[in-house]
Amino acid sequence: MREVARANAKAYGCGRNETYRGCSLALGVCRRWLIKILVFQNPFGNSAQKQFMTTRSLYLDGEYLVKNPGWHVGESAWKAKQVLRMLRQNHISPATVCDVGCGVGEVLVQLQQKLGGDPTLWGYDISPQAIELAKARANKRLHFCLADFTAVQDVHF
Repeated sequence: MREVARANAKAYGCGRNETYRGCSLALGVCRRWLIKILVFQNPFGNSAQKQFMTTRSLYLDGEYLVKNPGWHVGESAWKAKQVLRMLRQNHISPATVCDVGCGVGEVLVQLQQKLGGDPTLWGYDISPQAIELAKARANKRLHFCLADFTAVQDVHF
């Protein structure tokens, strides 16, 4: 799986002399998105499809929240710092930020506090429990949606 993560991270712009830790960030921030790409391309056969469905139900039925009551909020500042580093290194000042698999949205909260300008931030997650917790963090420029982003239509970022 590490080699696949490295190859995908490199293909999606996280490659230039980055360590595996940088690729791990891509997996951590976009873990469900990357899993969906791997499953839809299906390079590993039916076992990947089965593993994806098991993982998906973990988020839908509330089991993930039971096992992780803090939903990794403590790691959010570090993740946001890494995203900000990548944005600054590439001289990017986004007008809109979309986090697919946002969990309870703390990474977006951290980004909103530290990004210059007035970007609009959107968080999408398939977990009803996560979005319920995230909505307490919502404000005029920070929005959360309970949805599978791959099935959302007429949304452009």
